[in-house]
Amino acid sequence: MLKKHKLAISFLWIMILILLPAPLVYLLAKNLVDTKENVIIYGLGVLAYFWWLVSVYLSTRPKWIEKEIGLPQMYLFHGVLGIFSLAFAMAHKLLAFSIDETIKDVGNWALYLALFSILYAIFFLSGWVVDRFPITKNIKNKCQFVLKHQVSVWIHRLNFVIIGLIWLHVHLIGRITSIRSFIILFDLYTIVILAKYIQYKFIETHLEKYHGQLVENHPLDKETQKIVIRLGKKVAPYKAGDIFFLRFKKNAAISQEAHPFSVSSAPSYSRKQVQFTIQRLGDYTKKISEVPLGSQVYLEGPFGMLDEIVQFSIQKKQSVVLYGLGSGIAPLLSLALEYGNSCSMHVIWSIHQDATPYYHQEFLKLQEENSRFQYDVKKSRYTLEDLTSIIDKSEIEHAKFIIVGSASVVLKVESNLKKLGVTKKQIVDERLTM
Repeated sequence: MLKKHKLAISFLWIMILILLPAPLVYLLAKNLVDTKENVIIYGLGVLAYFWWLVSVYLSTRPKWIEKEIGLPQMYLFHGVLGIFSLAFAMAHKLLAFSIDETIKDVGNWALYLALFSILYAIFFLSGWVVDRFPITKNIKNKCQFVLKHQVSVWIHRLNFVIIGLIWLHVHLIGRITSIRSFIILFDLYTIVILAKYIQYKFIETHLEKYHGQLVENHPLDKETQKIVIRLGKKVAPYKAGDIFFLRFKKNAAISQEAHPFSVSSAPSYSRKQVQFTIQRLGDYTKKISEVPLGSQVYLEGPFGMLDEIVQFSIQKKQSVVLYGLGSGIAPLLSLALEYGNSCSMHVIWSIHQDATPYYHQEFLKLQEENSRFQYDVKKSRYTLEDLTSIIDKSEIEHAKFIIVGSASVVLKVESNLKKLGVTKKQIVDERLTM
């Protein structure tokens, strides 16, 4: 499975970076009458624009890509392509020359907006910086009183203003628009990507296969909410540990943006309903408790590869260690309920001092039913010494570790596990950044 996963990632990079933009670059280079250096400079701009388009396409979470590489890798592609695009656009600006002020101004506006969009996304919409530097996380938390998630989403939609400005920038260059084959393909790429986004945003949400109904909504403790959704007849079946993006339709109590949550129920227990365990921390999740029963829910998904990873480990007769941090236990409960009696499994759950171990009885029951099932829970983080006492040598050498929780803490846990001797290839994580 790992080899297939790496192959899919490599092929996708080759396709996006080289194969798909190659016809555009070729048509430009073949037909543009200019010096070799200037053709290369124009090519940099073309590549920057194409990668920006693909980044927007990836924001629609296409299932055919997610199925091969997983949601975290797809988000990585989305972010890295934005940075590549900005770097090439910057090089294009610094090296290109034009006497037409309008062409220059439109291009500059697009570049400055792209720079702002990328920097904002890196700081507020990803964990690339805040997960590794505590001071930046404190700054982000203070800013969130003003820059709530809904504001961030609208700022991220500047991508479409940027696309419009770049499209106009290119169409204002007479020597480029005179190359009919290039401009037709250029416009075709633009139309296809934007049409896909419109379909995703305004058409697919109304399809019956994405609908469900809220049938249970109650607190598990003072910071955690449990909700249960009855799935519509055509909703795609989910697997253990999967993720759905939820949106409560036409509900004044909560934002209309879709947010990702991991399932905490096991599909073999009930395929007609799905359960989610949600920590009430952000401006969106704090209002989950206000959503009334009977509310209609839009479910996008399911996404995820955790089920496949556990199944692969079972086939290899490899033990599985599920390490949950706070509400990160949600998908791990789903996996434990589904496979706890099928393999050697060890659940480690670290919770806050004031928190309630709300799934304690479920794990104890699994431990009673299966002699190969081990369960450890602690109110506070496990130290390196703690982990040494509960993780045995066989697990350190051979087990598959799946870690889910707050991104910054996940990184610390992985560091401790590596100090114990667990290798990088044994570790899979799901980081709850936002």
